[in-house]
Amino acid sequence: MRYSISVNSYSIVADKFVHNEIVFKDAGTNEIFHLNGGSFDKEDGGNIEFSFLSDDDTLRAFLSDQSFNTRNEGMGEPLHSEVLFASDDGRAFQEKFVKALEAGVFINSQGLDYVPFNICEKEQNSNSVAATVLHVMELEYDASDHGFIAPGDDDLLWAEELREESFYEQIDIIPADFHAHVLDRHQDNLLFSISEETIGHTIRSENSMQNISDEPSGILAKLKEIFEDVSTRFRSTAEFFNPSTAIPSVVRVSHAVQGSFAEYAARESAHDQS
Repeated sequence: MRYSISVNSYSIVADKFVHNEIVFKDAGTNEIFHLNGGSFDKEDGGNIEFSFLSDDDTLRAFLSDQSFNTRNEGMGEPLHSEVLFASDDGRAFQEKFVKALEAGVFINSQGLDYVPFNICEKEQNSNSVAATVLHVMELEYDASDHGFIAPGDDDLLWAEELREESFYEQIDIIPADFHAHVLDRHQDNLLFSISEETIGHTIRSENSMQNISDEPSGILAKLKEIFEDVSTRFRSTAEFFNPSTAIPSVVRVSHAVQGSFAEYAARESAHDQS
């Protein structure tokens, strides 16, 4: 009965070019989560599943309780599966898992273009997501060792400050008695952040913000709508706005939204009085 993290390599073209997926299994060897990179529509936030063409889509990391081949009918079984981490220690497993989630949140925060195959520029795709997440978890997998080509797996979508902002680099500011509780809540927040539904909502919100009027009242209305929606979604996890339980980049975003809302509220109030 061991927790494990493994990689599945699926055939994309001629059993040579592959898509890499990360699989997390609990102590009962049940597949609890599959982490993939995928293309999402920049307008409506919809997951386009696997795509050979970018069509100006955006690349995001997301979790699913279904495997890549289940989500993509007719894909077939993996060409190769390899266990990269196995342990009876649940906390050791959770540490890797949370680091994977933090990496996913960081990748998604960049609003990257999805570039599956490209001769003229560097690929930036699902394999880039898998390679980045594995790097952050300090696990190694090279599809070429098995005779496969995984386009984009040499592109790490990463910044060194991600390690500095990790929960594990800030744990000293949290009382020892609360480490387990705070880690669990931090994990819940991250899980919510890279769920497929939340990613779609985030993309739609970003798109709406880019297209709203510059008139103060219009911006105020949109900020209020977004802030109220976020507040409702995180009502059960109030720690989302607490720097000790969420990575600083996420906290800065929430604070920025609140600050912008306050700024435009003040401007609107002054406008009404005049």
